[in-house]
Amino acid sequence: MRFLALLAVVGGFVAPSDKPLLARAPTAQEQRLAGIASRLAQRPVSVRCGDPHSREALGSVWFSGGKPADYTILSPYTCSGLAQFAADPKAFDPAQCPDGSGCGNAEQAAMALQVVAHESYHLWGAQEEAKAECYGLQSIFYVATQLGASLEQAKELGRLYWSSLYRVHGTQWPKYYSPDCRNGGRLDLRPRDGRWPE
Repeated sequence: MRFLALLAVVGGFVAPSDKPLLARAPTAQEQRLAGIASRLAQRPVSVRCGDPHSREALGSVWFSGGKPADYTILSPYTCSGLAQFAADPKAFDPAQCPDGSGCGNAEQAAMALQVVAHESYHLWGAQEEAKAECYGLQSIFYVATQLGASLEQAKELGRLYWSSLYRVHGTQWPKYYSPDCRNGGRLDLRPRDGRWPE
C-alpha cells in the first residue's frame, strides 16, 4: 500500500504513473482477479499486473484522504504465480508435503493468493497493513477456490500461510502483524465460527 497525492478522475483516483496500465484493456487474468477482488472489496474494482511502485511490494493500493483507489497493481511476480496456480492448482497442494518439508511451491502459491486477498481488503477500506493482512489470510481459501482449487486444498493453503508464513512475515515486517489476528481475536472475520483461518 502506498500514500500519494492522487489525481481525481471519473470513477476514482488514479496515480499518474498508473494511467497507462488502466487505460489499456484488462487481460483475461486481470478480469478474473478483478472479479475476486470486487467480491472481497464489496464494490467494483480493477486489477492490473505491473509495477507496484516498490521493489519489495507484491501489490499496492493507493489511498487519498483515507479512501482507497478503485484499483490495485499486482507485481509481475505475483501475477505469474497466480497464473501458474490457476493453470494447475493440484501442483501446489499442501497435502503433498504433510511433514512440512518440500512445501516451497505451496508456500509460494499461498503467498500469491494472500497478496490478492490482502490488496482486496485495502480496496475495501482497510488502510492498516496488519488489518488487511489478517483479513486477507482469512480469505485465501476464497481466492484459491475462485482460481480452481478444491475447497479442502484452498483451506489447507490458508492454514499453511497462517502456520508457516504469517508470523515469519510479521517478524520481518512488523506493521503486517497483529496479536489480534487469531481465532476469536479482534480481527477475526467470523468470531462465532471456531474454524481458523477459513
